[in-house]
Amino acid sequence: MVIYKSNYCEIIYLTEKNFMEVIFTVAENDIRFDEKKLLEENLVFKSKIEQHKPVFLLVNTKHYYYNIPVHFQEWIAINIIQNGIKLGMKRNAVLLSDEIVSLVSAEQTRDEGISINSEAQNIIQMFADRNKALKWLDIDV
Repeated sequence: MVIYKSNYCEIIYLTEKNFMEVIFTVAENDIRFDEKKLLEENLVFKSKIEQHKPVFLLVNTKHYYYNIPVHFQEWIAINIIQNGIKLGMKRNAVLLSDEIVSLVSAEQTRDEGISINSEAQNIIQMFADRNKALKWLDIDV
């Protein structure tokens, strides 16, 4: 069931599977999407996690062409990821474009400190393929 929809974000929650999918979509040259809008959308995302407490989360950013500032990445790590873990999230699959998955994998090889903490390393995985992400989450949708 769709529980939130805007021009940039759609959030689906399946109660019986305790599964939430968040689909972020921002066009490459969308000048209307800025850091203020980024915060607004992520505050909604945070509130939906707090409200529904999903055990399984799929964050789809395959069509999300916005460079998130480092300070905001830290905000996401604390307010979305760590908060979700505290609320019972067991697995978080992040769906990225093929190019971004390759880039992140290369960065992780160089920089051991890229993850927020060791607990999150076991909970979060990145994928380029939605079916593989769902299989890892052990969700049949």
